[in-house]
Amino acid sequence: MVTRFWLILTMVIVLLAGCSSVVRDRSTMGDLPAKWAATAEDETAYSGVDSLEGAADEKDQQAQQVMEEIRLAEEYYAYGVQANGTERWQEAQYNFEKALSLLSELNVDREDESAVGYSYGKLIDDIRAEYKLTLLYLATIPGEASSQAFVDRFGEIDDFGKLKDEKVITTVDTHQEYDIPVVVNDQVENCIVYFQTIARDFFQAALTRSGRYTSLMMKILDEERVPRDLVYLPMIESGFKTNAYSWASAVGPWQFISSTGRRFGMERDWWFDERRDYEKSTRGAARYLKYLYERYGDWYLALAAYNAGEGKVDQVIKRDGTTDYWHMSHLKRETRDYVPLFLSSMIIAKNPEKYGFVPFYDDPLQYDVVTVDKPLDLYEVASALGTTYDYLKMLNPELLRKVTHPHKESYALRIPPDQKEKFWASYDRLASARSATLVHHTIGKGETMSLIAKQYSISTQALADANNLSKKQRLTEGRTLMIPVPQSAREDRPTKQPKRKGYDAPSATGKGSDLYVVRKGDSMADIASAHGTTVNQLVMVNGLDKSSRIYPGQVLNVGVKRFSQSRQSASAPRASKSQHIMTYKVREGDSMDKLAKQYGTTSANLALLNGFENNRRLRVGQLINVPARSSVGSKAKTAASILTYVVKVGDTLWDIASAFRCSVEEIVKLNNLTSLKLNVGDRLKIAKS
Repeated sequence: MVTRFWLILTMVIVLLAGCSSVVRDRSTMGDLPAKWAATAEDETAYSGVDSLEGAADEKDQQAQQVMEEIRLAEEYYAYGVQANGTERWQEAQYNFEKALSLLSELNVDREDESAVGYSYGKLIDDIRAEYKLTLLYLATIPGEASSQAFVDRFGEIDDFGKLKDEKVITTVDTHQEYDIPVVVNDQVENCIVYFQTIARDFFQAALTRSGRYTSLMMKILDEERVPRDLVYLPMIESGFKTNAYSWASAVGPWQFISSTGRRFGMERDWWFDERRDYEKSTRGAARYLKYLYERYGDWYLALAAYNAGEGKVDQVIKRDGTTDYWHMSHLKRETRDYVPLFLSSMIIAKNPEKYGFVPFYDDPLQYDVVTVDKPLDLYEVASALGTTYDYLKMLNPELLRKVTHPHKESYALRIPPDQKEKFWASYDRLASARSATLVHHTIGKGETMSLIAKQYSISTQALADANNLSKKQRLTEGRTLMIPVPQSAREDRPTKQPKRKGYDAPSATGKGSDLYVVRKGDSMADIASAHGTTVNQLVMVNGLDKSSRIYPGQVLNVGVKRFSQSRQSASAPRASKSQHIMTYKVREGDSMDKLAKQYGTTSANLALLNGFENNRRLRVGQLINVPARSSVGSKAKTAASILTYVVKVGDTLWDIASAFRCSVEEIVKLNNLTSLKLNVGDRLKIAKS
């Protein structure tokens, strides 16, 4: 009798679970056992799957993809370590940032005690340790560096006197209006100096990018009744980047960790992360800061707690016996620096020209919102609206998987302004992303793209797009492909896969190699920037055209030898005559501009010859490459040529300047620009040495 009772109870549970896809009201979760209800809420079973087995299948797919992404991040990290070992600092910085970007999109917590959580946390710690070394040798913090790198570099500076020897301004306009108290002391002045020197590129990029968000953020701050000047906090938290990521796994423009994000209403799962959303995270930050101010009655303590947590600040108050932020000796270094960095960013952002920054801003984001009742592929939406995936992603940064959330009854999607009518006219024709799922296929011997596509009843193009490959790409046995399988074909897909072989990273190219193996997520601009060259040069050297697509596994000639000559100068006192360069030892008073004039070249060309940033500070006794005497005065060899660049959707002046290794000011001057606003199709002149 007892056995029969448990059998009936089991059948009831299975029936309830099978119907979970039609249960819409979370209140009905109370009818299920607690364990099942928690699973339904936290894991949110795939709504296109009619059984718990199907839900588990999706979870397995996600777990596999997490490990794939971690392995790929490890590969970028390994390349960064290799670049550090041969003093290719720009390349190292690029690789560490790529690794961090991959990790930022994974739904993994450092506190997770699983093997995945351990691998994830250890990799972040390893990246941080190596990245710190890179930062010490970079003359400036690159504009696209992570905000954590910017904070860490500041903490490594012991002598601000040398930086103050440069032409910097530390005075503060006392007539400027602030709605948060401003104290100007040595700590704040040091931060102002840091922004004007080592962190100049970072701050200019953040200042430019802030134009997209500040008007919207100020509106939300007003609604939440907190000071408007808090809008400058993302300058130091994220550089106004929605995908910003920290060593502590904080994400988004306001840098929320997972637990605090949930506390203030931001959801997160495999498909999306609301901490990245510029509206939701701003409202959450405003409410958190308001709570902290009401707790401490002081904005400096509220900001310190925002950085370190209430518990840490409470402990320091008790230990130091004071609530005066400036006299708290037991705050950790990062928190001691936090308020001065914020105050200095606010001071400069309110009057950028005074401190030598260009007051150009990206246009404020404008969009309409449509509420959809089926998950949509962003690429399809972009095609229907005549825009790009990248532009939709910029409007909807919380989306992580190129589709709107497949488990939401409705989803508010941002689209370009004045496009609602066009969107709804094509809505019924847009296929539901719920009708497909991803499975993994290990490439067997002799398999081709078309053969695998046919095996899964999908198009070769769909298979290529899912894996960022060319349709004619030659496949490597043992590698894994992601297959977007139509839901109707899931039952017919192969049930047994060949045993997966270990992931083989491309072989190291070695010190001074001219070859680079393209990896997932790479772009021509990224590769060019990392190797001290330009997109145009990559295109020319590799026989490509500007519309050519690159794909993982492709080998490109990046000309690293040409840009790392200076790294070898210590062991090779004089370069070969055929290269028309020689070694020069830097003396007191030398600068890039002075040496460029002395040797009949430009500072940009000198930087290119040494793999430096244009505004690199030189150290007395440093060995650098300069044009050989025989070539001095040859205007044909040093004169700048003018390139033409056609503006694409989503381009900013900072992006273009970074890609072509020049400054925003140079582009503005050469093109007589009076506004930062760029239009798609505009032709810009770019000076290139």
